[in-house]
Amino acid sequence: MPPLLPRVLVDPQDLELTYPEGRIEEGSVGDGGRGGKLEGKKLKEPLRKGKSPNNRVSYRAYTELDKETVGMDLFKKLFGSDREDITDLRTQRGVGADAIDDLRRFFELKVHAGAEPDQVKLTNAEVRRVLSTDDYFLVVVSDVEGADARPKVRVVLDPFKQLQPQDQGEIVLSSGKSSTITIYDFSPIADSARTKERDKTEGGEEDC
Repeated sequence: MPPLLPRVLVDPQDLELTYPEGRIEEGSVGDGGRGGKLEGKKLKEPLRKGKSPNNRVSYRAYTELDKETVGMDLFKKLFGSDREDITDLRTQRGVGADAIDDLRRFFELKVHAGAEPDQVKLTNAEVRRVLSTDDYFLVVVSDVEGADARPKVRVVLDPFKQLQPQDQGEIVLSSGKSSTITIYDFSPIADSARTKERDKTEGGEEDC
């Protein structure tokens, strides 16, 4: 059996926005449900000849900081800047945001290796920051694991108004028709170029 390869993160330098204007995603992400009813579920009978478990999970070749930094790099790439107008606040505890720009717009990043979850949780400081400013953006970055990953970035202005607050700072990631909730997709540069060329060709054929 071939050895398992380590799990790695995507390189933001190899990615570009598929459509820089983003897209509005209708409906909800997932059903927000957890678990299910226990009625009717039966326990399985144990097998007396069962095998012991083997560790077949690839090890993660990155840290939480590495993952957050990839999310920050994609965020800066999305906003078209890695200059000094965006200040990284991640080492400043109690601020309630991960970044701020020269317009005093606050940004909180939630970065996920895999698919975007149904819910994210804000800390007490983040909740207080949301309630104290009109320019607060929740930036949810997902699908950053894998050399050929295609990350997705959801940008939400004033999340408590656009999303559904739950207890303890949790919010449901459901998007409606508001233009303040936008999805941005990243693709490998070569794939993105092919997609744009195909769309351009198809559009030309329709005009003929």
